[in-house]
Amino acid sequence: MVKVTGGEARGHILYVPRGLKIRPTAGRVRESLFNILNEYITEADILDLFAGIGLLGIESLSRGARRATFVDKSKISLRYLRRNLEKTKLSNKSEIIKDDIRKALENLKNKKEVYDLIFLDPPYNINDKYIEKTLSDCSNVLKKGGRIILEHFSKNKFEVEALRIERVKRYGGTSLSFYEIMG
Repeated sequence: MVKVTGGEARGHILYVPRGLKIRPTAGRVRESLFNILNEYITEADILDLFAGIGLLGIESLSRGARRATFVDKSKISLRYLRRNLEKTKLSNKSEIIKDDIRKALENLKNKKEVYDLIFLDPPYNINDKYIEKTLSDCSNVLKKGGRIILEHFSKNKFEVEALRIERVKRYGGTSLSFYEIMG
């Protein structure tokens, strides 16, 4: 069972497909993440990559974000995401993009879209080089002063030329790395 933990949609139980390899961010990790991001959420523009059921973007909208763009290529995940947005009454602040993450980032860059917070929660079986390239692509759509938050195995570390690691929070086998643009 996955619940929204804060804000106007707090307590809503989200729909999660059974039997798929969807791995929503654990409750205690998510609670810690949003405690850290508290000052950045209000009126923020959010990009939720590898969105799955939309948990991080929905949590952000519930806590006062202005808008959220969700990107995933799975039809099933996106079906659940739409249901979750309807259930939480947050559809009007949302855009859903069904596409490959890297292609979507290129299109967003070309449209000159920029975001305050970018959540990057890839499946753990994705190649490290793909994650590093995706992080680099994220820097093209990140507002100055914005943050990219990557959820990953604690044993891995990702460094990208255009980004500086602001902090890493470890929760057992899961870590959250916070990135900002260098300079």
